[in-house]
Amino acid sequence: MKKVIFTVLSTLFSLMTIGLFMINIPFKVWNDFIEYLWNMSLYIPFVFSGLGIITACFGVKGIYRTILILLNSIIIIFLIISFIMGLYGFNEP
Repeated sequence: MKKVIFTVLSTLFSLMTIGLFMINIPFKVWNDFIEYLWNMSLYIPFVFSGLGIITACFGVKGIYRTILILLNSIIIIFLIISFIMGLYGFNEP
């Protein structure tokens, strides 16, 4: 039962990380929540993705664990690339 909870938590963290980039959804409550998270810190997607990887490691063995770890790893790689592009790519010459 504990492993199922970790799998569900990992799925929720993955969806929250992806959901942070869906700002234009027509639900006002969702937009307010997303704005609150972005105003808290720019590192929140890294935290959610890292927690998703950690909880996936303790989740149900098999294809679910593999998919969740790969999904969170791909998301964190995308975030690192975009973060580095934002830091160094947009500097004025």
